[in-house]
Amino acid sequence: MMGPAIASSDDLLRFFADRTSDVYWTADANGNLRYVAPQVSRLLGRSPSELVGTQVAALVHESDAPHMASLQGTLLANAQSCTLTYRLVRADGDAVWVDATVYVVQFADDSAAKFAGVWRDVTDRRSIEEAFEHQTYHDPLTGLPNVRLLEDRLTIALAQGRRQNALVAVLVISIDRLAMINHTLGRAAGDEVLRLVAQRLSAGVRASDTLARVGDHQFTQVAFNIRYDEDAVRIAQALLKKINEPLMLHTHELYLSASIGIAIFPQDAQDVAGLLAGADEAMRACRHSGGNGWQVQRESVKERALERLAMEMDLHRAVERAEFEVRYQPLLTVADQQMIAVEALVLWHHPTRGELSPASFLDIAEETGLIVAIGRQVIHAACAQARRWLDEGWENVSVAINLSARQFDHPELLDHLDRAVAEHGVPASVLQLEITEATPLRDLERSLRVLAELHRRGIRVALDDFGIGYSSLAYLRRLTIDALKIDKTFLTEVPGARDGAIVAAAIAMGHALGLKVIAEGVERDDQLAFLREHDCDIYQGFLFSKPTTAAEITRIRRGLSVSA
Repeated sequence: MMGPAIASSDDLLRFFADRTSDVYWTADANGNLRYVAPQVSRLLGRSPSELVGTQVAALVHESDAPHMASLQGTLLANAQSCTLTYRLVRADGDAVWVDATVYVVQFADDSAAKFAGVWRDVTDRRSIEEAFEHQTYHDPLTGLPNVRLLEDRLTIALAQGRRQNALVAVLVISIDRLAMINHTLGRAAGDEVLRLVAQRLSAGVRASDTLARVGDHQFTQVAFNIRYDEDAVRIAQALLKKINEPLMLHTHELYLSASIGIAIFPQDAQDVAGLLAGADEAMRACRHSGGNGWQVQRESVKERALERLAMEMDLHRAVERAEFEVRYQPLLTVADQQMIAVEALVLWHHPTRGELSPASFLDIAEETGLIVAIGRQVIHAACAQARRWLDEGWENVSVAINLSARQFDHPELLDHLDRAVAEHGVPASVLQLEITEATPLRDLERSLRVLAELHRRGIRVALDDFGIGYSSLAYLRRLTIDALKIDKTFLTEVPGARDGAIVAAAIAMGHALGLKVIAEGVERDDQLAFLREHDCDIYQGFLFSKPTTAAEITRIRRGLSVSA
């Protein structure tokens, strides 16, 4: 008995299409469908006539499209076949998973078809695989990653930490006395408590971090790319605060506590097992000492964390009591040594530690947000002092004030500046604000608007720490600024060849952009001579004066006027 006559490639596919639930198709060299089997109606909810002429890639789910982009060219170039698993989009918008086997073909009848393929519906199989994968890597009670996934992610975090020279913290969190809840209210109640705690803790986890459930009453958090050891303690404190919040379970109001152990890469250990063991050991030490707290593997870290916490508490009180004083450092013209401005620098008169420099507390102030309140006090103090200098006859007085990123981003910055200059009766032009290179990049479009408003008010802006950030000519061209301030680290080796070349280039670039150039940290005569040789505009540094009192600035200015 003879089989059916096959006249062309499309006839061949129609023959098979009638005998299977798979969807056979052919496409031309451009990936346009020439034939689609009738079974496509069940697969995609679209008739073959709708699809003929449509590109295969247009039917692929957008998440899988990148995998398809180079497939056609690869197949034609190598004359091979391949099998992929991807999603197609149905007429109703749902996605269906298919195994797609595609061949490059050349039929004897010189058909225009270049691809022959088949789609096999594997949606049910994929659902089972995804469910199995989720069960393999996640805790069934809380839905959080389990130990297996935690260890995988910690391995990746440590690799990134080595490349980026970053700290990674591991925190083991044990819920205290959960066994008592299980015993008195039942295991189901204990499980519900764990689910609720997991939800609370998850709400505060950064996208780069991982929170996992690793035991009956234990969670572990991996915190990637923290700046200081003490930051891990701050994370532990935040976790503990969430756990301590009252929890309503049916008619019962529960008060929970936890013991948290901390280990930090690379100081405490440099591998997954060592960090997990170290954090677990610290957690047990915390639990044995009464729980409801945190413990670190190294005593030195604990001491620094407690010191930082005490500093933060004192800083809150200092803001309320206005324990800050503003000192001023002269800015002079390089060419003729005329004092044309001062920079305001804040000191803290601590009641027990004495006079503290900005380096000892500004980082903490920035992290806690207290920098905004401190900055307002500095602005008011600077405006009040500028008023006194104006009254003394210093006609062109100018006070430079450093603004942190948090201050610059604050929505009330412009309003506060307006209130300060109005309250003290000074023109806005007495102020020059100094921001770092990276500050405007946090939200460039907003920054451009703020800088334009400052310029409209007559408030000058200098780009501080120039040379150590990410500036480019294209970036600088967009900023409405008045000056560049060369970071003092480049002055250390001046007039050495390498740093000298950098400083000379920065001066030339600043002038090319129409900006004044300020050099800070000038401590030697040869540095000043180099700046004069390269036409730097303004300098400041210990060579002329350290930061000092307003009264001393008045004396210095009068002395310069007499000598002039």
